[in-house]
Amino acid sequence: MESEFERSLVVFVLSLCLGLGLCLFPAGCKVKSASDVQGPSQLKSEEASGIYGSSYERELQAAQEAKALVELDDKPWPDMFHLTLGWVDLKGDGQKSRFKVIANWGSRQSEKFLTLVSPDKPEPIKLYLFWDSLCMYYPPGVKWSANADDPDYAEERKFLEKIKYAYGYISEADILNRADDPNFAIHFWGKDNGRIQEGRITIRKYKGQPKGFLNAKLRLEEDAMVYASYRSGVVAYDSEADEYFLIFYPDSGWFSPNVLAKADSWLLIGTWGGVLVAVDLEDYYLKRFDSSKGAIGKIDVTDSKIIVDDGRYEIERPILRTGEKFRDYRFKLTSLK
Repeated sequence: MESEFERSLVVFVLSLCLGLGLCLFPAGCKVKSASDVQGPSQLKSEEASGIYGSSYERELQAAQEAKALVELDDKPWPDMFHLTLGWVDLKGDGQKSRFKVIANWGSRQSEKFLTLVSPDKPEPIKLYLFWDSLCMYYPPGVKWSANADDPDYAEERKFLEKIKYAYGYISEADILNRADDPNFAIHFWGKDNGRIQEGRITIRKYKGQPKGFLNAKLRLEEDAMVYASYRSGVVAYDSEADEYFLIFYPDSGWFSPNVLAKADSWLLIGTWGGVLVAVDLEDYYLKRFDSSKGAIGKIDVTDSKIIVDDGRYEIERPILRTGEKFRDYRFKLTSLK
């Protein structure tokens, strides 16, 4: 059953939201502050940010209580991929159901299989959660086994619906309620800016340094500002203000940054997928230059030109703004079969 269930999945998912601060920028620059979305303006560190008193908090608490009811098997378990293995009395009648959670972490996506087998049911009920690690859409995809809609499995489904929050589930509605939580920064960047081919982007500022910032291999420093690779995107850190913000994130990890450069006030980002992205740091105006070839490995800036990969193509300086443009970009779960 499990292998057939896994093979039936076709996964297309379009991954911390930065906390927001108030800051003065040139006219037209869109900078989100915490007061725009929730209460007074406040910058929070990643460590200090928490889950608010909300429906999600209540769901998470209920999930932890359900998880505590599981009588775990003695270890060792079969392998490191088993997150939970045990028994649970769903109805309080002494008949225990077998419950297991298996995780799989790959370079492309991570996934969790929640399986419940009741002694009075002919087959298990299964819930599959998956996250595409290469994209910006954070809420997990959800897939149920075919019997999940069968009324005979209502008690089993109710249990899995409740306990899924203990294994990383969160809805987009819950994410939107925590616009100052850095754990969803990438999701918010996609929602704010993913459709922009050319135009001003929304910046969401956050206090402190982002996780992994000191280990970033790709970085460019200019006075108090440091621009560095962050997961599959680029983050800007202001050491004087001790604030950071996500300045660019690609549709997919295949288009992560490979080289950084500066031309006038523009930050130039050459990606593995061949797209050159320019962001004017004075007012956060973004422009994408598409290329049909592979990774950009070198950007040279002369007095009059920006030269990509020793002449693959050239851009005249200063970079010309041609007006706001949008592209076909779907920021949502596109398909589950």
